[in-house]
Amino acid sequence: MKQSLGLLEVSGLALAISCADVMAKAASITLVGLEKTTAQAGR
Repeated sequence: MKQSLGLLEVSGLALAISCADVMAKAASITLVGLEKTTAQAGR
């Protein structure tokens, strides 16, 4: 089986959970990490 690495950047926990759910249902995935950050001024 071929392997690949993907990165997903979203704004909002609800959207992150929804995206992870869709990915898990569409393919065999392993969630390697989760990083919660704060918004930066000026963005």
